Order: sequence, then structure tokens, then C-alpha cells
Amino acid sequence: MPPAVFATTYTLHHMDLDELSQPLVENDGLAAAARPSHDALEQDVSVCSNEEDRKVPTLVFIVVPTISLIVVLFIAVLCMPPAQLPTTPNNKKSPIRVFVLAGQSNMVGHGYVSKKDEAGKELNGTLESLINTQPDQFGMLKSKKNVDETRLLSSDEHDVVSSSWTVRTDVLIACNYQSFDDPKDEETPKMHGNLFAGMCGGDEPHQNHMGPELGFGWSVGDAFNANKAEDNKVLLAKIAWGGKSLEVDFRPPSSGGSTGPYYTTMIYDIKSFFANVEKFFPEVHGRPVVLSGFGWHQGWNDLIDSTAAADYEKNLANFIRDVRKDLNVSDLPIAIASSGMESIKTNEKVEEVVHAEIAVAKYPEFNGTVTTVDTRGFRRKPPPASPGDEIYHWYNNCESYWLIGTSLGNAMVELVRRREKSNP
Repeated sequence: MPPAVFATTYTLHHMDLDELSQPLVENDGLAAAARPSHDALEQDVSVCSNEEDRKVPTLVFIVVPTISLIVVLFIAVLCMPPAQLPTTPNNKKSPIRVFVLAGQSNMVGHGYVSKKDEAGKELNGTLESLINTQPDQFGMLKSKKNVDETRLLSSDEHDVVSSSWTVRTDVLIACNYQSFDDPKDEETPKMHGNLFAGMCGGDEPHQNHMGPELGFGWSVGDAFNANKAEDNKVLLAKIAWGGKSLEVDFRPPSSGGSTGPYYTTMIYDIKSFFANVEKFFPEVHGRPVVLSGFGWHQGWNDLIDSTAAADYEKNLANFIRDVRKDLNVSDLPIAIASSGMESIKTNEKVEEVVHAEIAVAKYPEFNGTVTTVDTRGFRRKPPPASPGDEIYHWYNNCESYWLIGTSLGNAMVELVRRREKSNP
């Protein structure tokens, strides 16, 4: 029996083209003017041929009215309003796109949304501090009024939490929060609702951490939900576990050996997510749902092992092929965020894994459908420039996680639009 996993319900939408209107049916011609036949006209003339006083009346009462009628009809045609295409009320609901966000702890997300020092001052690199120091970039994340999160999310701990963060009602999200050591521990997502800062970050609900999901959600939400007149939504399904390698835990079937238990669980979770989406998100009822993309941020456990680092490129290429095969989407857009959290100065295997992540996206077979975001420029300095000392978690710096998410989201938008343009 397959491992019980993330049974979350989401309606993904794919962009349906409007149905084409019925083609115009051209009139072959307007009703022709009734006019006397040539024989009839000759007969009239011959009858009057011996009576000169009747020739003029014949012309006046037959030829002139005919010409007049033709002129009137010609003018009527010119004045006729243009034909209109038949209109059919469009009762279709907009589709919902689903994006899977998978990987290990850096996809789980460990940026500190808020953390203060002993004097009560907000530490650098938290989201709260970024709101104050970089309001132009992060100010929109803060709401002007507190929102009761219980209206926005559901979790095993139905805590009443007040949030002052902006809530994206057009971006839905669910996350597994599964056991750190057992992927079969939970059958349903621990949390689901609308996206806001801290939602679905960290290893457990309300940990007040953030990951790439926040920036990713804002990027794809702004891109695909730009038409505010439509009730558009995107849905994020975050399925990630900390401390897991591609060499063993996420090992794809095509790499041989034992398939990774977290790979098997991830695939099962995604399928369960689609099968049960309306259970968790009733608002998606009746809408088309489509798996639009797959985001991947993982690599730490492989770059600290020589064998895993050497195998990373092979394993990642096989991972992409197997995910597409198992989810039955041969050209599924896949965006990868590289493992740029540590410098080659401290770990030479970092460059090997990052090189592999970038190289795979350049394979001819993945041309235009796989892309890698080089995250090395998103690394920030350790404390006091950052709020934490966990180098493997980007020093817990929310700016790093935000840049990873937005860049991953922008790359995904480009892949999806390219795919939809080539497959209308």
C-alpha cells in the first residue's frame, strides 16, 4: 500500500481559450429588384409602337420605377449596420493553476519572520526589519490592519492568531508539515489557506518562519491574476522535508538501486493532493484544475557528501524525467533554485552541485521547459547582518528566501507562458 501523504485538494487551472464565435454566414445578395423581363418589355413596346403617345408613359411607368428601386436598395445596403457576431454568455469559471514546491529544508523555509535581541530590537534580515529598511521592496507585505488568521487557514491546532501581514486571497497554499523522520506519518496537510508571511514556513504550524513560497506566490499571483475583474487563483502545494538528499531520500527510479522513500511519497502526495482538492478548498469546485509547474530547491545534504555531489547531475536529470513520467506531464515546466547558500571557499563540493543544477537545465531534451536560477548572489553575510547563524539555512535571512522565491516564480512564469503559447 502506498505511503499516506499530502492529501490536499487544490483546483489547478489551465488557461482555457474562449470559444470561437460562430462564423458569419454571408448573404449571397440582397433580394434583387423585381423588374420586367426582356420579352415583356419588348411586348409592351411593340403594342405601343403604332401609338406614339403611349411610348413615353411606357418608359416612365416601367423603366424609371425599376431604376428607382435599384437605387433605393443600394442606399439601404450602404446604410445597413455591420453584421454582429453571435454572442454566447461565457459562464465558464477561470481555471486554477497548481504549482508544486518540493525539496528539503530550504524549501520548507527557515527565514525568521521576526526575532529580537535581548534589548527587544528587531534583528537584521528578519522580514519585520526588511519592512522598515527596504519599504519600497517589502512594504506591500504588511497590511494596515490585523487579520484573524483563523478565517484564512486550517490546521491541526486551531489557534486564534492575529496577523498584520498582507493576505493574498488569490493565492492558495497547502503544506505537509510531515514528520521529519517518517514520510508516512501524516495523511493530510497540516495547514492550508491563503498565502501570507509565515504561512507554511518552518517545520511546524505557527513557527513564524518563511521560505521561498512567499516570494514565489507573489510572483506567480501577480503574473497570472493580473485581471482583477476575474476571480483568478493559483494554488501552491508545498511538499518538502528537511535533511533529505537526492542521492538516497529523493532518489529517482531511473538512477537504479532503491528508489528514495521521499520520492515515492512526494509523487503519491501530489496525486492525493489533486484527488482531494475540493475537500480542503471548496471554492475551487467546478473549476478546471491543472498541474502548471514544479519548483525544486534542494541540495545541502548532497553537497556535504563527495559521492552524492559527484552523482548530483545524473540524479537530477533522472529526477526530472521520472517526475514527468510519474505525473504524466511530459513537458511539465520545472524551475530549480540552485544550492548557493554556502561559498566554495568553505566547501568545494558546493560548486560541483551548483554546476550540476545549472548544467541539467541546458540539456537539449529540456530546452525551454527546465530552467535553473543561480542563487549564489542571494547569499547574505552572517550575524549581525543576518538573524541566524545557520549557513545551511541561508543564515535564516528572509531577504535571501524572498529573492529565491521571486526569482523562482519569475522563471516559472516564463516557462508556463512559453508552454501555453506553443500549446494553445
